Amino acid sequence: VQELPKEALTEMRKQKFAEDADRLGFLGDKDVEVTALGEAKVGGRASVGVLVKAKDRREVKLYFDKESGRLVKREHTV
Repeated sequence: VQELPKEALTEMRKQKFAEDADRLGFLGDKDVEVTALGEAKVGGRASVGVLVKAKDRREVKLYFDKESGRLVKREHTV
């Protein structure tokens, strides 16, 4: 067991939210805002992006392949 400074714990929570966003568990959370980013190319394929925002959490951009609907990219600040 190790005591963490408050700042370190806050950073860990923000990072965890960003890493877990690709599991889409936030979809039922009314405190999370999801907005469209528009179309983009990921790996040469057409995709569409969404921006996921929540209070005191890191913003996350998720990109989904337009043809398959699969998540192809997650982008956030570390």
